[in-house]
Amino acid sequence: MFPSKSTTNRALILTVEPDGRVRKPARQVRNVLRVSDGSLLPRPVVEALASGVEWVELDSDSFHVRFTVYDVTPDGGWLLVSDGASRTSERDAGIPGTEEMAYRAFFEQAPVGIVHLDGQGMITFENYALRQIVGERPEDAWLGHHVEEIPLLSDFLLPLVDAMLSAGTAFDGAETSHTRPDGEVRHLKIVGSPIRDADAAVVGGVLTVQDVTKSKLAEELSLKARSSAEEASRMKSALIATISHELRTPAGTIHGYASMLEQELRDVGEAALGTGVPLEFAEAIRTRAADLVRLVGDLTELSQLETGVVRIQAERIAIAEMLRECLDAFGASKLPVPVEVETCVDIAVRADRIRLRHVLEKVVGNAIKFTSSGRIVIRCSRMDQTIQIEVADTGVGIHGEALELVFDPFSQEDDPMSRRFEGAGIGLSIVRRLVELMDGRIEIESEKGSGTTVRIQLPEAEASGSDVDW
Repeated sequence: MFPSKSTTNRALILTVEPDGRVRKPARQVRNVLRVSDGSLLPRPVVEALASGVEWVELDSDSFHVRFTVYDVTPDGGWLLVSDGASRTSERDAGIPGTEEMAYRAFFEQAPVGIVHLDGQGMITFENYALRQIVGERPEDAWLGHHVEEIPLLSDFLLPLVDAMLSAGTAFDGAETSHTRPDGEVRHLKIVGSPIRDADAAVVGGVLTVQDVTKSKLAEELSLKARSSAEEASRMKSALIATISHELRTPAGTIHGYASMLEQELRDVGEAALGTGVPLEFAEAIRTRAADLVRLVGDLTELSQLETGVVRIQAERIAIAEMLRECLDAFGASKLPVPVEVETCVDIAVRADRIRLRHVLEKVVGNAIKFTSSGRIVIRCSRMDQTIQIEVADTGVGIHGEALELVFDPFSQEDDPMSRRFEGAGIGLSIVRRLVELMDGRIEIESEKGSGTTVRIQLPEAEASGSDVDW
């Protein structure tokens, strides 16, 4: 471990009796000069004091201290106050006092706590910032103590400081907590660097102590917030799964019976059927029930995507054929605006057939829903083994702020023009997750009042190949 202990320097006050004996020295003085109550100063020093000198010098094993002599005490003794001190090795090496003073002034003003150790592990300097950080009281001063005597340091730093002083090994980012005398807990980060002489021998070390309490608390709050958000997300997913499961059967039943009733009314007529239910009522019930069935399906799919249970069965899919099936499902001949398909012949992607059909139905369906005039254009292109499917419309468009949230679940633009179109705001969230599961990406460009363009990029399919599970 450490070599034998030595001591340090700060402003020191020493009271000396007329016979040269030391009177009740403070702890710092005892540590620096190795004196105790009643210790006798060397005869040359006592004789110099009696002769009326202005200053005297005292030495210990490790330190050289220069004292200014002030007026004698009432009983005929002397009051000695240090006006400069240095380690014995520094004095022997001829370090000028002004250089040491500049050194100390620099570190005293540093914004982080600084502790200077000699080669034996004695604390020879501590700055103002350190005293503020640890809440040091005069009786708890680190100065003049060995690192082993400081609980904050000795609890976990001894092996690191030992390696620094014996082998010159620096350490970075050692963290600990410290309870100040006022009860306040501070989180500290301590860095240690060795000090070497001209021959590269380790002669001491410097510890910097940084108060990271605020950043530590911010980190803890961030972790708590993240944990709370994750828990809320899990609860939301569980709630969505439960609701969608409970609604699936009744929604399907209502839709089924409403469809049967509507068909009967069409086949035999309202009067002949004798139900008293107008055809338009049956149509409304069937339409709303169909919307509810789709919503339940979307909620179920979103829940499955969030819990990671969706699997992808990849195969080669011809885009032109897939688009034709989607448009047929929408009743292309009855759409309010023309839908043009360009440059999609002989282009194929590798994707899940059911999931891709769902993606295209959502994207093309949105274009149809939000476009009352103009046209919709679907075009395909090849880009570095990737196929891009672009769906561009001349519909109502999306504001910039709403566009940033368009892929977030349950996000809808708060705009009268857009709110008249019904929906839960989860379709594009499902689309993005499905596209990413198929190793693709999706992006949207839009301008309010000018329309929207959706681009989907998927891996291009090889000429032939077997189906693969992703």
